[in-house]
Amino acid sequence: MCGPVLGSILTLAGAAQTVGEGTLLLAAYAAGLGVPFLLSALAVDRFLVFFGRFRPFLPVVDRVAGLLLVGVGLLLALNYMTVLNAYFISLTPQWLLERL
Repeated sequence: MCGPVLGSILTLAGAAQTVGEGTLLLAAYAAGLGVPFLLSALAVDRFLVFFGRFRPFLPVVDRVAGLLLVGVGLLLALNYMTVLNAYFISLTPQWLLERL
């Protein structure tokens, strides 16, 4: 089973004028899928060093994230999220609203 992007690329590759064009499309898809994994494999050592220093702060991050989640839940339950949304839209510059 393939996703919609791969299905589209396979369709384009099958309808390409030459085999080289279809191969190029599939190679670009494979590179786009594989390069992030290769880069993350190269960055694992740095991440482990960072995580070792960050580990003592995890309980604080968990509590802050939990409070934020409860706060957003209360805003949604009490229908104040709409009020906040309207307030922040009023702060948005007109030129930006026209682009949205």
